[in-house]
Amino acid sequence: MQLKKQGIRMADEFEQYKVSEPSADSSQDEFEQYRVQEEPKESFGMSAALALPRIATDLGSKAYNAVQSIPSYFEKAKTEAPGFLIPGGEASRHPFHSMGQGIAGANEAINSLAQLPLNVSRYGSDRLHLIPQAITNAIQKMTPEDTTEAINQLFGQPKYAGEAMLRGMARNALPLTGASRLMQAAPHLTQRGASRALRDARQTAATRNIGALNVDPDLIEDTRQFLPNTLPNRNALDAAQYGDYNSLFKLQSDVGKSAGDYAKSKFSAAERAHGKAGLAARNRLLDAIHENLQIQGHGDISDLLRQGQKDYSRYMKFKPYRNTLLLGSAGLALPVNHIANFLKKFVSDNIQ
Repeated sequence: MQLKKQGIRMADEFEQYKVSEPSADSSQDEFEQYRVQEEPKESFGMSAALALPRIATDLGSKAYNAVQSIPSYFEKAKTEAPGFLIPGGEASRHPFHSMGQGIAGANEAINSLAQLPLNVSRYGSDRLHLIPQAITNAIQKMTPEDTTEAINQLFGQPKYAGEAMLRGMARNALPLTGASRLMQAAPHLTQRGASRALRDARQTAATRNIGALNVDPDLIEDTRQFLPNTLPNRNALDAAQYGDYNSLFKLQSDVGKSAGDYAKSKFSAAERAHGKAGLAARNRLLDAIHENLQIQGHGDISDLLRQGQKDYSRYMKFKPYRNTLLLGSAGLALPVNHIANFLKKFVSDNIQ
């Protein structure tokens, strides 16, 4: 009996500390204290600042997964390639089924093309937070229904060796063609790679007895104003006056670098104009070098020189994007994406 009374007394004491939960008919004000605060949405400025790192991270992730899948692709190719390419292989022994797989791949390509605008818009809305959801919803209403399931029900899956390869080639015909052309036009990823044609031109010239190039001395002298007035530069200008190929090549390279720095000036319009004039002077000198090489029968060296200039120019334009991709890929190796966290903090501190 005594224990029972003690228990009742303890229960009464604890009652004062009990927090009553709101009932279903409680007022809205009572519920407010239990509401979980939603995480504030990103501002457009922060989303824009994080767009490139996010894209770079996603591309790096896909590249990493593709590399990880190479062994399985290689094993599958051991049966797929012979089945598709060798006459009398499994695919050729079942022509109607194989033809159906080819048609299925073509329909998958059409379906992917039809879904592309919606997928891009979804990525811009859900991942990058740059495209309003209303735009994605509008695109979704105009997009044809995804036919992937219907294609699989109608044609089934690849059954014989070689059919998966046939279906994949039909499905990826446009991407493969685009990738091939992209590889031809893609810039080199390293300075050494971008300079290969220029090195080849110099090495080829070294093996030949190239006479003095008859370059107008005024074109050489015109470049003087775009170079710092130092002893090495004065010596380079004097050596180029004799028409030596290597001296002329070095001069135009030095002028291009110096004028390019002026042209990128962020604070002076006069410096930018000076830099553009220097690049124009460098181009006139290059035209004279090419013309003389052609006259002397060294057209192959001239072609290598032009190709090298083109490769190097593309490399310099692509270099900032390459660096962004490398940063995004590096972020994948970190347990936490410190790059994104840093950018978020920077943007929130300086823009919001």
